[in-house]
Amino acid sequence: MKFPIRYFFFMKIIIYFLTLLFLVQCNSKENSTLSVKRKLSHLSDSSFVTDVRSIDFYKGHYFISDNKRGQILELDSALEIKSTFGSLGSKDGEFKGLTRFSFCNDTIFAINHGKKKIECFTFDYPKSVKTIAIPEDMAGTRLDFRFFVTDKRIFLSTPETGKTISSFDRSGILREQVGDVTEYASHDPFDTAIRNIKWLFSTGNRMISVSDVSPEIQALDFSGQVIYKHKINENQSIDERTKFISKQPVQEHVTYSYFRDVYLSNDKLYLLCITGKEKGALNANTVLIFDLIDDKPPVFRNEIQLPGRWYASICVNDKHILAFESTKNELQLIKL
Repeated sequence: MKFPIRYFFFMKIIIYFLTLLFLVQCNSKENSTLSVKRKLSHLSDSSFVTDVRSIDFYKGHYFISDNKRGQILELDSALEIKSTFGSLGSKDGEFKGLTRFSFCNDTIFAINHGKKKIECFTFDYPKSVKTIAIPEDMAGTRLDFRFFVTDKRIFLSTPETGKTISSFDRSGILREQVGDVTEYASHDPFDTAIRNIKWLFSTGNRMISVSDVSPEIQALDFSGQVIYKHKINENQSIDERTKFISKQPVQEHVTYSYFRDVYLSNDKLYLLCITGKEKGALNANTVLIFDLIDDKPPVFRNEIQLPGRWYASICVNDKHILAFESTKNELQLIKL
């Protein structure tokens, strides 16, 4: 059967518009703005949410670290308080600055920033059951970045030691240091340290390292051997931040972060980006999502826009993002 030339002309037009429609739908999905399902500025015990430093999701419940009250709070899916761990104070086991925390085998490992220690909590007891001193060799470590814990060791980012990652056992004994630091033109030890800080995670037999001052994701084995380095490029949010940083005056001991928080869940990496073209109008509300597939470099999956302006921390599960909006002192449960 022969078709007239006009038929092919109209078919080309139809295919063109279908392709255009598909691309528009993909673009809207990749840059979608989400809505808040629930928000609260005070918790079920009538206390206000004020200084949340870290958020995580573990075994069906949310956990937040509130630095002002010196406690980790366990919240159910309705954001009602189920348990609290720790308290402010100068006594053993009490917090003097609470930042990040991590889980291992139903134990919470929380950084006691002011005391350079880690407090350990079990789910059946509100007070610290064990205090681990961070080794003296790591005394200058910045302790406000995510870290991870295995059955035997605690892993922190420690570039001031000359290696980007240090691990120590639960007796506080330094065991291993891996990962080369990048030297910068100034050769200033402080500048080198702050420019090499990492967000750390583990998945399978790999460590995942995300640079704070460079848009790079790296995977290493536990001996420190690099599996891959992935530079994030050709992304509007990252390019905008790079351009902003390039316009800032060079100052001693001053760096500019790309990310406000990083989170790993179900082999997906969520990067909470800092964006904006002017100092007075910066935002931390764009999340880049990458798939982690075995030893292959991460694959960009999606970009989502959170409804607020500046988020301090996020965590993600299959259905929701729980995020702390700093300008409103508000926890927001956002439906994916």
